[in-house]
Amino acid sequence: MLRKFAFLLISFCLIQLIQAQSQPRQERLLNGLKVLIWNDKQTNKTSVRLRIHSGSAFDLKGKTGMMALLADILLASEQTKKFVREDLEGDIKTECTHDYIEISISGKSDDILTIFEILSTAITKPAITKENFEKVLSARMAKLEELQKDDAYIADISVAKRLLGEFPYGRPSEGTIESLKAIELADLIFAKDRYLTADNATLSIRSNVDSDSVYMAVRRLFGGWRKSDKIIPATFRQPDPPDTNTQVLEAQSENLIEARSALRGAARNDKNFFAASILAKVLTYRIRNQSAQMNKDKTFVVHQAHFLPGILIAKLSMPKFSISLQSENENNLAQNTTETTQITTKFSLTDLLREKITSNEFEKAKAEFLNEFNSKSLEDLWLDVDTFKLVSVQDEVQKANSVRLEDVNKVAEEFRQKPIVNLILIKSGAPKNN
Repeated sequence: MLRKFAFLLISFCLIQLIQAQSQPRQERLLNGLKVLIWNDKQTNKTSVRLRIHSGSAFDLKGKTGMMALLADILLASEQTKKFVREDLEGDIKTECTHDYIEISISGKSDDILTIFEILSTAITKPAITKENFEKVLSARMAKLEELQKDDAYIADISVAKRLLGEFPYGRPSEGTIESLKAIELADLIFAKDRYLTADNATLSIRSNVDSDSVYMAVRRLFGGWRKSDKIIPATFRQPDPPDTNTQVLEAQSENLIEARSALRGAARNDKNFFAASILAKVLTYRIRNQSAQMNKDKTFVVHQAHFLPGILIAKLSMPKFSISLQSENENNLAQNTTETTQITTKFSLTDLLREKITSNEFEKAKAEFLNEFNSKSLEDLWLDVDTFKLVSVQDEVQKANSVRLEDVNKVAEEFRQKPIVNLILIKSGAPKNN
């Protein structure tokens, strides 16, 4: 009874938080750019975020990483980055996910016009030149070469490909060495013309500057940004059924085993999104409770939701000397090669989902999820509403708090019926199949 009361209290506090915080001023320019302005008297900084609602899901076939390179080239100037960090005492960065590109710039509120000018120039007159293209391409290739030395990264991208194939979420957002080599300067110009448009973006501003002054500056500096002729919808051919035979790959580490198990999850705007996210917390407890030997920072279950249905993925990392792994497909598939094996761990979602969710598991998981949800910034919530075509921030809060044990068990039952792929990375001594 006390736990139920605690849930009600958390729910009430979350709703009160959203209502108590000042709602942003919402405007839309003639070119379709949506503007959110928070007038925050408690800060002496200005934080600006521009989100383009198209990400690497729109990479051209065989050119994965195209949208990530576009994000990089928008702020290719190291001199500009240094100026923002040293003179404006702020920060500047770009991010590209499967669902969006986002540019973030912060600095002293006295320099708000300078911040707007930097951002406006980056998106309306991007320096997509041969020199900058070669620069960002070289930098991203170097990052990928380092990532490919990481078994955890290889396991993540491999299980996504195993589950989804050439479906956008089966490809790494940052691209591959091979796909980056196929990208040309003209591809970035094509992506800029098609997706980098005012009516495909939302601009978020938090500052202590008067909102009327902010809006006037936005109209002046962003009003000339080109509007698209047509927004490209996120519709893709659904992936073929995956091969559910356990895949074993050669690891680079001598001492660690990386295991993954994945199935198709819910979309971010699906009614089951919150139940699936809470379910991931429950399954995290179950996989971690099997052994004290595992690296718990790298062992968890996560629900990777996107505009279209994404992935529920179990990730496990353990010392090779202390474990053998089991999946439903093949018992003792990746047994350790030393003389003794201390622990056998079941890592497959087939096993983790076998038993119904209990009340205790649900209450603990929901409380943890709501705490994380509550810690998200208002800007994140409002931008997500536009990216994922959600009803409203208030509606999201209500849905998060109204999830019941029955909802989570219903989603778990639906997931049990889906194809599950399992993958293991281990250094030699294990049978291999692809």
